[in-house]
Amino acid sequence: MTDGVPRPPAHRERMRNVLSWTFAGVSLIFLASAWTLVFYLALAHGLWLEAVAANFGVAVFMPCSCGFALIIVLVLRATAGEIQLDVMGFKLRGASGPIVLWVVCFLAQVFAVKLLWNTPQAWQRTPATSPAAVHAAPSTGTRAAP
Repeated sequence: MTDGVPRPPAHRERMRNVLSWTFAGVSLIFLASAWTLVFYLALAHGLWLEAVAANFGVAVFMPCSCGFALIIVLVLRATAGEIQLDVMGFKLRGASGPIVLWVVCFLAQVFAVKLLWNTPQAWQRTPATSPAAVHAAPSTGTRAAP
């Protein structure tokens, strides 16, 4: 306590670090297994094919960004200690620091995906080539005459 800030007992801090790392690892394993299952079902059974094809960034990258932002905040807290932010005269301490850091990490990842995502504009798509039209086109079952 040389810097005037009271510190929690060593066993509490150690337990918090162990729980944070455990939660981050379990979250990462859960995210990976859940999305593996989703992709397996989508490929094997054709579930959500149109929805995922039309909104792949939203269906895949948004939940992944949530999980990775959480992992970043938990790892930072476990390695550097309590997160405190001083932004434009506001002092964010306690639970507000990690929450604001999570929001900033999440928005940065979403912005990067949006910036790097190459989707055709509405004027570049024709109704016949849109994902919904391709999968919804009925099969006539007849062949064209030669």
